[in-house]
Order: sequence, then structure tokens, then C-alpha cells
Amino acid sequence: MKLIQSPIDFDRALQADRAILLICFEWSQNAGTVRETFERWEREGNEEIGDLRFETYQLVPDQHPYTWKWVGKYATGNEEVEHFTGAILWLRKGSIVGRMPNAVAPSSRDLTRMTRQCFGANETTSAGGLVDNELLEILCCPETHQEVRLAEPALVENLNQQIATGRVQNRSGRPVQEKIDGGLVRSDGKCLYPIRQNIPIMLVDEAIAI
Repeated sequence: MKLIQSPIDFDRALQADRAILLICFEWSQNAGTVRETFERWEREGNEEIGDLRFETYQLVPDQHPYTWKWVGKYATGNEEVEHFTGAILWLRKGSIVGRMPNAVAPSSRDLTRMTRQCFGANETTSAGGLVDNELLEILCCPETHQEVRLAEPALVENLNQQIATGRVQNRSGRPVQEKIDGGLVRSDGKCLYPIRQNIPIMLVDEAIAI
């Protein structure tokens, strides 16, 4: 994993055909745990990834103010900037095709699944390709750790109609303004985690009561 130390390094990461960017902060204990998992995953290698080729980078934004604007605009996803503790991003020439917030603390298996999904390995997908079946098996509610299942199209359509009228709020109390492509429903049926651009947003504050 290459440590980003200059604007040139940062540009190379964004211009790479396939790159995984680990964003972490020295003050975040959770980010340190994620970094250790990522480094161990890199060292051990993984046959499931096969011949996929990609570059890996680490960015510590506090050391490089020129990255703050990009991180605040793109890397934080739907998280509030002040609550952002870092993330792992899968990039294709600067476009984010996969994202795992450090708060989720992904395992080596999670990293392998996301890498295969984002960088072109042949996978069987479910619900029109929204979420990889094997990734769905390991995802769970970050609050209660209950299993999640894909939302029925009728539920997604109904929520999008309500979003369009401004009647939907997430768990943090903020209005949901962007329509969802799909959702993951907690097994107790009480909330849904939105899917946007094929990325499940597994954050408690972003959950929608149903």
C-alpha cells in the first residue's frame, strides 16, 4: 500500500484504472483497526481475487490539506463531515464505485467481496444487480446486528414517491432528498438501509423507518 505524501501521489490514485483508497485519521482508534485489517488482507493475498489488478493507497487527510475539499465532497458519502472517521473507497479513474465507512469495521472477507464486485470479477448478483449475493449474506444491521434482506420493488417505489413529496426522514431526523435505487430491510421489518449507485448505505443515521 502506497502512502500518499504529495499532490502527485493523490492525482495518481485518482487517475488509476482501479485503486483502493484507505482514508484514515490518526486520532481515530477505529480507523487504526481498519488499517490493520486492510494491511493484513494485503499481506495474505487472496485466491478469490484471482487475476484482478489494482493499486492500493493510504491517505491521512489531516497531513494533506489539499485533499480536504475532495474528501469532504466525495469520500464522506452521506455522513456528516464532522462525524466522518474515514472509509475504504474503490475507485475507477477517480469515480467511486464502492465504499465502506470505517465505522463498519470490515473483515478480510468483506474486502475480498467488495473488490470482486467493484473490479469486474464475475459474480452472481441479485435483484437486478443491486447487491452481490455473497455480500448480502455478510451484511447486517450495524445497530442490532440483525440480518437484512433486499426490499421488494413495491416498497422501494412507495418510498421514492414519499421522498419526492418531502415526507421521508432518516433516523437522524434529516429529510431524505435523494431517491433510492433499492434498500436492505432489517429482519424485524422496522427499518430500511438505502442502496444508491449499487452501494448499500449501512449507517444507522441513514436508516429509514418503514
